[in-house]
Amino acid sequence: MPVNLWRVPSAVVKEGSYHSVIVDRGELRKAIASSNGNYLFSEVGAGIQSLVLIGTSTQLVEYLLNNKHRLIENRIDELPEIHIGISPYIPQDRFAGLFPIGDSITEVVTQLTNFIPGGGAWRDIASIPGTLWGLKAGIDKLSESQKQAGTLLYIKLSYLPEDKMTLLGRKTISFDQILNALQAQYLKERP
Repeated sequence: MPVNLWRVPSAVVKEGSYHSVIVDRGELRKAIASSNGNYLFSEVGAGIQSLVLIGTSTQLVEYLLNNKHRLIENRIDELPEIHIGISPYIPQDRFAGLFPIGDSITEVVTQLTNFIPGGGAWRDIASIPGTLWGLKAGIDKLSESQKQAGTLLYIKLSYLPEDKMTLLGRKTISFDQILNALQAQYLKERP
């Protein structure tokens, strides 16, 4: 899956055959920017869904640098905050059976965990002091195989706070703000 901004559908519980219960997690859909070029959170349409980025830390940094002027805009007046959470990416099957009906559903969505940096290349790049252009210069020196090496990360952006998510901003944030938050978190967490 190429690094892009994706929309996350909500999981839906459905009745299956033989009195079974099935969870349909849906599929990620590529996020489409609005007519003004921003990605939106809104009360209707695709804007009600969270946004995610999936890739190695190096791929994510490169994507954010290449799109640093893009914006995410929250148009929900009652919930103006934008939260960020980072976890390792754990692919899940779209459908999961829950048997029998009497069983309780304890948790459908995996909770996000603390930031886990992926790969030695990211360790070297994230520690580069100075501007984001210094970071870009470091990434440009890496081969494609080096960029793909490491743990896949899942960056979730939402107007609703979840466990282990932090407030990133209100109303509008830029991709370079996301990058700065990632770099600050990594530098705080590294050994």
